[in-house]
Amino acid sequence: MEVLHEANGSEGLVGLLADPATPHLSQLIYWTPESIEAALNGTAPILNNLPSARVLTTPAQGGAYSAVGVRIWDAEAHGSSLELQYQRDGETTWSNATVNTADGATFQPTLKLTSQPSGTSHTLVWNAAANLGPTFSGTVLLRTRATDSQTGDWSPGMPYAVNTSTNLDTDQDGMPDAWESVIGLSSSNPLDGSSDNDKDGVSAFLEYALAMNPNLSDVPLLPRLGTVVKPDGKHLTLTYQRPINSGLTYTAERSVTLARETWQSGITVFQELTPLNLGNGVESVTVEDVNPMTASPRAWLRIRVSK
Repeated sequence: MEVLHEANGSEGLVGLLADPATPHLSQLIYWTPESIEAALNGTAPILNNLPSARVLTTPAQGGAYSAVGVRIWDAEAHGSSLELQYQRDGETTWSNATVNTADGATFQPTLKLTSQPSGTSHTLVWNAAANLGPTFSGTVLLRTRATDSQTGDWSPGMPYAVNTSTNLDTDQDGMPDAWESVIGLSSSNPLDGSSDNDKDGVSAFLEYALAMNPNLSDVPLLPRLGTVVKPDGKHLTLTYQRPINSGLTYTAERSVTLARETWQSGITVFQELTPLNLGNGVESVTVEDVNPMTASPRAWLRIRVSK
């Protein structure tokens, strides 16, 4: 890095930016006096190239839950957040895609993903059924863009075939292939639904069913009891979260003794309230015991999940 004296008496800097992945190439960078002053004042980085991102060509198709490959390039190796959009055939507008996970972690718009100058690939799970409906079959365009401290340009649209009426589950273990691939399970092993990689006591199958992360101990996301006050007294409630269009069956059950044959379900026992969309393809569901707590000295509630 060298000082460059300008004609007006101010001083800039000139330096070379090299990427270890391509040692035969380098960039000549010039920092103006204004950019140096901003960096010294802490109001701006001395150098920050825009990050770039692309949707990868594979996988090129998916179902209700679709695995989407993306790659991010960032000259300064800053962590970058991602946006994903889709466009239906024949339309001109783009819509935000509902992304459930990125590399197995619950997706948030502010989630920072690794990005290197030579590029870093990531896998997103797109809840296509939530965006396109449960019976869509056709080809859409997908595009993405990355943001570190600045936002890069949208990538060119990449064709992607979707059939949301299928939630591909090759091994029939109740967990979609796309989800298993991202979190490190096998789509050809019907027994890995009982695994517990994060050792939190919750099987991988239930982690999927309850919109949890099987690689992160997140017990607070398990169903939780509550109460609601009504004219006839307090009623028990049970609240849980689940992926939208999970393909699974959820049954609220109640027992007053815990004996196997005493568990009851149905509309004479529970009222299910309108689900609350939490975003990212997840909804919160609350069921309410129709009987007041005074109807029995004790009661147990649970959610049964089945394929």
